Amino acid sequence: DFFAMSTETSVGVSAVAVGSDGVVGFVVFVNQQVQAWHVIRTAAEFQSLHASLVQYLPSIPPPPLSVDSADTTVQQAQRLHLYISTLLTYPGVRESPNIRRFLCDSANLVPAPYASAQWSGVPAPAVFA
Repeated sequence: DFFAMSTETSVGVSAVAVGSDGVVGFVVFVNQQVQAWHVIRTAAEFQSLHASLVQYLPSIPPPPLSVDSADTTVQQAQRLHLYISTLLTYPGVRESPNIRRFLCDSANLVPAPYASAQWSGVPAPAVFA
């Protein structure tokens, strides 16, 4: 099984970029004892994840996505890092097929709009340098 979420799995958001399509992408990393990977997710994908989880876990908070133009994308990435880490502490989330898809689909692939993007964050992964 490619993804067996254990309590030793760390997940977070490490970088952000604006794609050639104008959509902000966030690098979500997953680190396990024997493997690590990343996926690139948009704000809309974070919102879709929330919508799929809240159906059976109504107490989970929505992702902290800002509409404040003064808020930087790096600040959003930092808040999403805390959000995704906290989300995994809720009972049942680690076992959800929705979280599995969110964290695994398109692993280690860079979608075309982000192929030449300038990544920034804490820090930008070497794969994008």
